[in-house]
Amino acid sequence: MPSGRPWTGDPLALASALRKLELGTQRAPLPRDQRLVNTSHLMTANPFRGGGVQRLFASHPPMPQRIARLEGMAGRPLGR
Repeated sequence: MPSGRPWTGDPLALASALRKLELGTQRAPLPRDQRLVNTSHLMTANPFRGGGVQRLFASHPPMPQRIARLEGMAGRPLGR
């Protein structure tokens, strides 16, 4: 699966950025406005959690899985 890692050469930096985006969506969630929900699939960190059938149509794996993959590419977890 393609990722941004080949362009940056630093998977831990990408993992850190994804973690910050995920925390941001948790700390300051967007209002559940239908226009935002309709375009949420374009967002890097989707603030509207979908499960079940919606997950089948997701364009990216869940954020924790993406972070774990990047940390695995680096051979170690990101220091927290």
